[in-house]
Formats: sequence, structure tokens, C-alpha cells
Amino acid sequence: MKKILILLLLFTTITILHSQNTVGTITNTNDAYNGLTLLYPDNSNETYLINNCGQVIHQWTSNYTPGASAYLLENGNLLRTGK
Repeated sequence: MKKILILLLLFTTITILHSQNTVGTITNTNDAYNGLTLLYPDNSNETYLINNCGQVIHQWTSNYTPGASAYLLENGNLLRTGK
């Protein structure tokens, strides 16, 4: 029983250490431009508009994974290529 608990704890620790930040920011310094960032991760149907703290300001869902570019238009619409 002890071995199972130790293996479970080890597996959980390794999983947490190797997980990655999928949306947001890792650092935000005083030198960072004060604005918003448009993110469209590969293999995701989601596009995110985030602030410098990594908070999602707006989110769009598509039926397609992203292509090579995305643009936020002046009227607030998203123009994004798809695969």
C-alpha cells in the first residue's frame, strides 16, 4: 500500500512539474508594452484576447484550428485563417 501511495505522489508531482501554461502570461515587467495580446494556440479552436496579467478579456471559438494569422478588426470582429 505504501508503494502505491509513493508512486501516486511521484506521478502527481511529475505531472504538475511538466504541465504548461496554456493561456496567460509567465512574467509581466514594467518594460512590457501596456496593451492586449491576441493568442491563437495551435491545435485549438479557441482564440483569446488577454491583458498583461494573463486574464482573458474575450474568447472566440471556431470550427477550425488556426492557420498562419489572426487579426482583431476595428469593429471588434476577429479575422482568423483556418485549416
